Amino acid sequence: MDRDSCESFISEQAKLKQLRKGTSDYRTLLTQLRKLICNKKRKKVCCRKGQPISNERSDLNDSSSPGFLPNPLKGECGLSGSADFILGGENSKLGEFPWMVLLRRDRPRNRIWWHCGGALINKWFVITAAHCGPSIDHVRVGDFEIVDENTFNRDDGNCRYYNSNTERQCQKANLCFCEFKDPKTDCVISRSKEVCSEEYQDIEVEKRMTHPSYTTTRSYTLHIGEQENNKGFLRYGKVVGWGQTYTDADDEIKIVSTARQQKLKVPFVSNEECIEKFKDFGANLENDLSIDKHLCAGGQEGKDSCKGDSGGPLIAQKSTLDPFLLVGVVSGGTSRCGIGAPGIFTRVTDYLDWIKTTMQKV
Repeated sequence: MDRDSCESFISEQAKLKQLRKGTSDYRTLLTQLRKLICNKKRKKVCCRKGQPISNERSDLNDSSSPGFLPNPLKGECGLSGSADFILGGENSKLGEFPWMVLLRRDRPRNRIWWHCGGALINKWFVITAAHCGPSIDHVRVGDFEIVDENTFNRDDGNCRYYNSNTERQCQKANLCFCEFKDPKTDCVISRSKEVCSEEYQDIEVEKRMTHPSYTTTRSYTLHIGEQENNKGFLRYGKVVGWGQTYTDADDEIKIVSTARQQKLKVPFVSNEECIEKFKDFGANLENDLSIDKHLCAGGQEGKDSCKGDSGGPLIAQKSTLDPFLLVGVVSGGTSRCGIGAPGIFTRVTDYLDWIKTTMQKV
């Protein structure tokens, strides 16, 4: 159809003119309009009758819509839930990072392995690293300290069981007094009172969507790049996850790298410095890192995102009073963590158009 005869196209063009150039909303709508052009020379478009293209889903301001993107300026996301995998980090607080999720895949002989992390975008979508794979079958939302419900836990002379099977195991061991603990909630003592979380949720994955340009390079899963920024809020970021810590805690549980959620503050590193640091470990990434798509952070010995942290968020905030912003996704690094090489992250801003378009299509 002629471009000037398509009402939906004309309507969306008018909306585009009202948006500020360079914003994510402007780029998303512009991308959608360009996809409808089927003959640029003859000004022909694929005309969609009925609803305008930007409203194919339900209202995107409705939090129940799959295409909904929370607005941090309205307090809809990025707020720490605390009252006030990570190698060299520290324990996070109960509810401090409520958007964190774990990703699960079944292993041989019905074993379960929580192998990657991720971050909630809305009620429907989780963002993670592509190399976490098409075998993800469940997402766990709302957990903090992971327990293996099929094995009793002996700690400080107390024995905790989680179901009838683990109760029998604990009694058979005859080494400790056994008491039941709800595996679906976490509790802490705050101001002499016990404070408990809501029950976690295990949600079956309906669909997995991998970016069409995803590739892997050598032993690194690369998708990183923010130029070095010694001013402003992008000087430091923070990684969160349940990855290896290289401490005794890694041996306490078999279904995840470490049971207790960790956090670590990391400095942003320029791509140039990142490439030079990797050369010290025998890796040349000059042709692999893109300033548009990649981001490096960390590089301090003994402090790193590690195995099990993949797919988790790299977050930053302007001040302690501002919401956290998702700036990267844990994507790669050296095979041995904490040896002084920066962590490698996907730069989320470069994929915003694809993320929004994909969400609106579902």
